[in-house]
Amino acid sequence: MSGEHSLEALDRHARNRFLVGMLGVPLVLTAVGGVVAFIALGGPAKLLASVSDTEKYRQAQGECRFNVNALRTSQKAFHAEYDRFVPTEWAPFEPTGLGSIERVEFGMPEAFYEVGWVPDGPVRSTYRVQLTETGFVVECRMDLDADGEWAVFRGTEAARAERVTPDGVF
Repeated sequence: MSGEHSLEALDRHARNRFLVGMLGVPLVLTAVGGVVAFIALGGPAKLLASVSDTEKYRQAQGECRFNVNALRTSQKAFHAEYDRFVPTEWAPFEPTGLGSIERVEFGMPEAFYEVGWVPDGPVRSTYRVQLTETGFVVECRMDLDADGEWAVFRGTEAARAERVTPDGVF
């Protein structure tokens, strides 16, 4: 009976193809409709914008890490020469309210000048040094997405800059 098909087998095969067709066509049409709607509503652009904003914020946060480490090094060098650390106030601005991705001039605050540290150009973040019993804490804060939640990076005389706030806080 090889190669021959019974009427029952052909009938079962036809029913299966019919059911697959009846169920498969609506699924395919739904998927195609979803893709068309995604494109029509600007989904690809929104998706790329959110990814590019996140990447842009991550790159900007490199400024905090770099400057905290540089300020930390300046404090340690100052301590090696003068046997003391220098506390500072927030500069160039207080971290209150909403931040911005826009850069601002740092200026030349006296305490930062004293230890020989000024950032290389305008900054998006604000910095301070607080003294502790054993040394100091350098802190950087930035709110790049202007949502009022500030990303915080800290370094000490013994440890390089680390993120304090959860990943995703910009």
